[in-house]
Amino acid sequence: GALAFASRWLEDAGRPVDVGVLGVSRGGCAAILAAAETPAVKAIVVDGAFSTDTTIEFFMKRWAYIFATVRVLYENHPPAFWRFLRWTMMHFARREFRCQFPSVRKALARMTPRPIFFIHGEKDSYLPVEQSRKLYALAGQPKYLWIAPDARHNQAVTLHADRYAELTRSFFDRYLNAGGS
Repeated sequence: GALAFASRWLEDAGRPVDVGVLGVSRGGCAAILAAAETPAVKAIVVDGAFSTDTTIEFFMKRWAYIFATVRVLYENHPPAFWRFLRWTMMHFARREFRCQFPSVRKALARMTPRPIFFIHGEKDSYLPVEQSRKLYALAGQPKYLWIAPDARHNQAVTLHADRYAELTRSFFDRYLNAGGS
């Protein structure tokens, strides 16, 4: 709805329908998913974004020791085992809760390459930096990644306020304000 409103407003004002989105954490995921479906989105900034599927896998591995009393049961499985376990869990959750789990990874892979800037806190203990690195690897060019030193989840904007503003503003200026107006 917000993208439709912004696009309509720009069109009515006689301006180019070029929209930039900025999303934080789950909002970053939503920004990527919306951008994949909305060609008017010309530039994307995401802070602490993740893909549900790989995040679920990460947490299953991280917390398996709580449920498995025999250490060998959770330490020696190949990646295919965790992918299958994740797929099974998501399949049953879809049926039980009648919900969908859109894949940010798949959205990035099918999206026409657009400028995207990933930000992630170096000391994020909620979602590891690896989540943004994986998304960054899937994104088309041009793409940028800033690992904010000492920042935890979604704290880059407060810990490094000036740098955060400088990087995001220059990114949007470069890709949305090509005409300088």
